[in-house]
Amino acid sequence: MAAPENQPRRIFLKQVCCASAGFGLGINLNACSSDQRDNTVFSPGIWLSISPDNQVRVTVSKSEMGQGILTALAMLVAEELDADWRSIQVVQADLDPVYGSMITAGS
Repeated sequence: MAAPENQPRRIFLKQVCCASAGFGLGINLNACSSDQRDNTVFSPGIWLSISPDNQVRVTVSKSEMGQGILTALAMLVAEELDADWRSIQVVQADLDPVYGSMITAGS
């Protein structure tokens, strides 16, 4: 059993870990507001968008060079969203600086 003097420090560490994880996610929570739920596309970031008819668009900034990156990322998104595979659309990102480094290396 933990000593009582260690409990506040542990609670503080848990809160700091949760807060830092929240900063690391990088999700646009404005897309969740009630005034944007009408017929607009839900886009929690630059990599994913979901249209009102449940079509999911995954944007990939890496090149497909035989390693299956386009299929693998689409499969992960479909699995996590419990979406129908036919509703997933994979799009190659354009040359916009918002996508960061677009090199494909290290495979």
